[in-house]
Amino acid sequence: MTINHLFLFYLKYIWPIQKHFVKRTKRCPNCLLKFTNGLCNECNIYVKDDTNINNHYDSFKEMIYEHINSGNRYDAILFLSGGKDSSYMLQRIKHEFTSLNLLCVLVNNGFMSDYALSNAKSASSKCHTDLMVANEYQEDFRVALRIALLEAHKHGCYSTVDYADGKLMTQVGINIASDLGIKMAFMGLTKAQVDNILKLDTFYEIVNGVKLMYPMSIWDPSESEVHNEAKSLIGETSSILSNNKLVPTMMAVDMKNLGYFSFEKEFSQLIREGKADRDFWVNVCDLGAFFTRWGFLNKEMKTILDKLDLSVSEVIK
Repeated sequence: MTINHLFLFYLKYIWPIQKHFVKRTKRCPNCLLKFTNGLCNECNIYVKDDTNINNHYDSFKEMIYEHINSGNRYDAILFLSGGKDSSYMLQRIKHEFTSLNLLCVLVNNGFMSDYALSNAKSASSKCHTDLMVANEYQEDFRVALRIALLEAHKHGCYSTVDYADGKLMTQVGINIASDLGIKMAFMGLTKAQVDNILKLDTFYEIVNGVKLMYPMSIWDPSESEVHNEAKSLIGETSSILSNNKLVPTMMAVDMKNLGYFSFEKEFSQLIREGKADRDFWVNVCDLGAFFTRWGFLNKEMKTILDKLDLSVSEVIK
């Protein structure tokens, strides 16, 4: 049983009872952020985004139609990780743009979970798209992730490790697209990730001549919608059974360095927007803190750090 499976089992069957007998973080009643008296500042100033999504979607459609029948074997690449978001994105794009010829690209960072490849194969097969697996960049990822973890104590893993992983993955995918003469790519970052990590106020950017699109930031589906739609492609869609083995280590590093998880801001935004279940994520964060405090994540963290030639003392400050 992996640490992710143990965490999920504990979350479902033990934590609902045990949580009443352990110390838990006091949080804003409206999101995940630490707060002891009423709503947090972010919730107090929150204003619902009433931007007309249809306006963005019309522009999105026009850009895609410009690339259909591009003269290449493939009109676009799609970053497929084997997780629920990219699987949902694949299925929806294939449904809405039936004549678009896609090449799915799975970039192996060396820390893929055991089922990431099988999920990617399942999703691409069921959507009748070709799949390319890029395994040859694992040493590049090892170097980048090592540097990022050494900086994680300053701002958390969300803006260092996650960012470095995504940046290099983007570069690899864009290079693959360029080599094949493809001018459009799709990546499954959510609206919250586009807002908080990329700091973009639009749904695309031009990277080395390739139009990199973020459809999830336009559709902005709820977590439940993503889970329900992705199940037909990959079966298990639990956020806990991540396609990235780095997640438990990032949780442990964040909790030991910061006293909270740096991804809490993203999911707090989703909760405010009605896109995520607060009770579920409060339990995840509280159980993650409990697991870290009692050392349940230590073995996994040491295994990952050993692969990166890092010691615990180098990343925990």
